[in-house]
Amino acid sequence: MYMKVVLIHGHVVDALKQIPSDSVDCVITSPPYYGLRKYPEDANVIWGGDPNCEHEWESLETKRPNLSGGKDNPYAKEKLAIKGTDNYKEQVDYHKRVTVSSFCKKCGAWYGQLGLEPTPEMYVEHLGMIFKEVYRVLKPTGTFWLNIGDTYSGGSGHNVERINPKIARTDGKVTDSERPQRRLKGIPRKCMLCIPERVLFKCLEIGFILRNKIIWYKPNHMPSSVKDRLTNTWEYVYLLTKKQKYYFNLDAIRVPYVTFEKERKHDIKRMLKYGGFLNPVKIGYESKYANTLIGAFNSKFLKSDVKTGSPAQRTIKVLMSGKLTTKVRRAIEGLANYLRMKKKQSGYTIKELAELTGIKKTTLEHYFRNDEWFAIPDKGAWEALKPLLGLGEYEDFVTEEIRSALPQIHPLGKNPGDMWSINTEPFPEAHFAVFPTELVRRCMKAGCPPDGTVLDPFVGSGTTVKVAIELRRNVIGIDVVKEYIKMTMRRCNLPNPFIEFKLITC
Repeated sequence: MYMKVVLIHGHVVDALKQIPSDSVDCVITSPPYYGLRKYPEDANVIWGGDPNCEHEWESLETKRPNLSGGKDNPYAKEKLAIKGTDNYKEQVDYHKRVTVSSFCKKCGAWYGQLGLEPTPEMYVEHLGMIFKEVYRVLKPTGTFWLNIGDTYSGGSGHNVERINPKIARTDGKVTDSERPQRRLKGIPRKCMLCIPERVLFKCLEIGFILRNKIIWYKPNHMPSSVKDRLTNTWEYVYLLTKKQKYYFNLDAIRVPYVTFEKERKHDIKRMLKYGGFLNPVKIGYESKYANTLIGAFNSKFLKSDVKTGSPAQRTIKVLMSGKLTTKVRRAIEGLANYLRMKKKQSGYTIKELAELTGIKKTTLEHYFRNDEWFAIPDKGAWEALKPLLGLGEYEDFVTEEIRSALPQIHPLGKNPGDMWSINTEPFPEAHFAVFPTELVRRCMKAGCPPDGTVLDPFVGSGTTVKVAIELRRNVIGIDVVKEYIKMTMRRCNLPNPFIEFKLITC
């Protein structure tokens, strides 16, 4: 059966209305960041107001300073004084760097680009209009992965003193002209605007449930010349859901464990580089990787006065200090000897067992070790090995006291946690930041079932569509810029005879 790819060209709110309710399994997107860049002219659309109004537009100019803060910014003038007039253009490069948008005098509708609103409040309101539709189309079991970055208040770029008092609300009504919308006047220059937090609370108002605030760390982040703050190296990825129970495939994104052999080779290379084996690194439960292997908790079978650290760290200290009860220690030694004996009797190698069971070779190695890196198979791994090695019943050998004292490794690896280190990726055709494929892939594998449908309301260069095709998921992409739709089609080789493709304009 062919997978389906649908691309919709048009205003994102109108496009989302074309999608049936409760029909999308997973939404992965990154909307235009606030105040960051100007997109092509066809990104200008009407927001809010009365759809039946014969609009009478009134233009508004909003300065968009560069990193120096714009021509009238005190910091820019300071740079000018230091660098001299010859370097003024290079340092400031203002030259009418403004955003022109329009308000309707009658109904308060706004005409402009998402991300270039006069105030962050209006930007959040517009995203709220979009995410209400996202909430509608998302299945009760669906997940919503939202990447969004922050920005700073400029010296004169976002301190808007006069805006049209008749700002359209998301319900289409207009605010009282005597009570103009909140504005950024009074927020100090250089202050972070907390855009991700504002957008998050708007999502919570809509009804979404926040399950994770994932930190996307960028190892190859852009360097910064600032001297009065730290370089920005990460962004948020919010994991939101409609219901408390939803589809989430943790096993699909587990991180394989680092093996003893791999760690040992790494340390040998490091010790040779820094003067040989003068200060060898101890490998074992004190290794930086030991924490990932422990799944223990407080137990009546452990004799320990260690009160600090997590349960995993306390267990490591107990194992290293030899404070296991005699009964538990003998049981563990007996289990380890039993597994090694059964493997030897079977004649199977680790490689053969991995091929026959589907369990990774690096995981199986831990089950037959004769040192502190020995780990107990979980019940699933035990049952897979049982007919091959002739093992007895799991509960007869892996008793409660043993499970309480030693790590049990998940065959597929560890939970990746909520800090993801993923490099950014360039894309030659795009003149803007694009989603790294690995970030999208991780979200999609965890949040969308194999036969599910993924939605990206801001498809841009088409990364979400590309990854969906690779993973054999159905996908819907939306963008208001026609060239971005064409870019996605080129990048994903659409249409092609192996995909059911549809292009819609609304």
